Amino acid sequence: TNFVKRADVDTAEDGLDDLLVALIEVVLDNDTAAGYWNDLQIRGATEPDYVMVDGEQYRSESVRVVATVYG
Repeated sequence: TNFVKRADVDTAEDGLDDLLVALIEVVLDNDTAAGYWNDLQIRGATEPDYVMVDGEQYRSESVRVVATVYG
């Protein structure tokens, strides 16, 4: 789960989008890793939310990554 302060809405959304793209690239580049996992996937849709911390609104987004190990 990632949290970004929403002081500037566009910057917050762009930052989360960039982070999601980077995460997808890591998953695609490492979908199999001998000795660690057999399959790495992003499962389901991201789960956006908004939370208040000390009177400031933060945007959060959860991305579920599943590593499957057959053993």
